[in-house]
Amino acid sequence: NPFIKVTKIPNGVNLNEFTILKKKTNNFFDLPRPIILNVSALVSWKRQELIIKAVSKLNKGSLVLVGRGEEGRRLMKLGNKLLPGRFKILSFKHNEMSKIYTQADLFTFSTVPWESFGIVMLEAMACGLPVVATDDPIRREIVGEAGLFVNPTNIEEYAKTLDKALGVNWGDKPRKQAEKFSWEIIAKKYEEVFA
Repeated sequence: NPFIKVTKIPNGVNLNEFTILKKKTNNFFDLPRPIILNVSALVSWKRQELIIKAVSKLNKGSLVLVGRGEEGRRLMKLGNKLLPGRFKILSFKHNEMSKIYTQADLFTFSTVPWESFGIVMLEAMACGLPVVATDDPIRREIVGEAGLFVNPTNIEEYAKTLDKALGVNWGDKPRKQAEKFSWEIIAKKYEEVFA
């Protein structure tokens, strides 16, 4: 509406809570490395079944889904079938999540393109994880140069993109990208609007 002024302010991330803690331990998840992680409600529009199918095309690594929801049983059945010995669904308290992100090697987010944000991507990047996400303007704005983008419904392409991301030395790009969304920066944007 050209007669209404709109200001867009994104969600933020607590960089003190979500941070790079310590080196990964090989047996934290008790699964073969590298660990591909997804943190999300287990609901249909998050499309975790696409992640399971894509990771099953890789000849290495494991998938960990962290979350709860109505799709849990179906996803567990599919994961155990396609990724035997390389798959887990877990649940943790929010204050434990920094440790969980730090123990993974790659974060992926296969949500529908119309999801409004996806704060878990900020949390993952703040903990040093690169991201493979749905290719849409929202995810591109959030992830920037700290990951790769794909149409996750193309399973072959999704698998190739995950493999490619695992082979890149991302350095501090994920953390630097998350810093753009620190609550200090976001709070100032609110202050400017109120002023």
